[in-house]
Amino acid sequence: RHNLASGLKDFFVDGAVLNNFPINMWDGWWLSLKSEDAFLNKLRTMEQSDHFFSEADRFGGRNPETLGFTSVARHDADLTGHWFREGGTAPRRPFTPLARTESRREMLEKKKAEESNLYEAAVERLMHEFNQVMRPGSGGHLDLSSFADLLREKVRKEDSDLLFGGAEVEDVIDALDMDGDGTITTDELGEFLTSGLY
Repeated sequence: RHNLASGLKDFFVDGAVLNNFPINMWDGWWLSLKSEDAFLNKLRTMEQSDHFFSEADRFGGRNPETLGFTSVARHDADLTGHWFREGGTAPRRPFTPLARTESRREMLEKKKAEESNLYEAAVERLMHEFNQVMRPGSGGHLDLSSFADLLREKVRKEDSDLLFGGAEVEDVIDALDMDGDGTITTDELGEFLTSGLY
């Protein structure tokens, strides 16, 4: 904080600590009434938060219900106003060592998020098939023969490779039947898929 020559008090706030000006606000899916935009459908795990908080994901698509504005003080120059005009874009990232490092970090994060999304989609498909062949009253247990058939006939090869590292069906079953009771349970399958064994 310091006094300007005009006698006005002035404050400097580092944008990395607090985004003082401009104040950015966007609201899109929060205003949507579509079922896929319901609050519970937007909850994500902490591992996914980097992906869902990136600007590309939050502001990527056009949403007619989105409100966006930039607020600046009356005596400040609005350096961002042209970003929002037709055809306007944010300034290009400078070509500096720090900017290149940040670009590489973002690319690695994006790749990791894409791999995570592929894995999660494969898990969802496997769990769907697992639940489809589960017999009512089985208590969440599936016999080894039925599970082997499921892996061979219902699970896509790329999903199997992603989830089980290309292991043979018999090796997957040996690893999954943790208690050796001759069945695979939902809990065993879930624990295996989240343990990173393969």
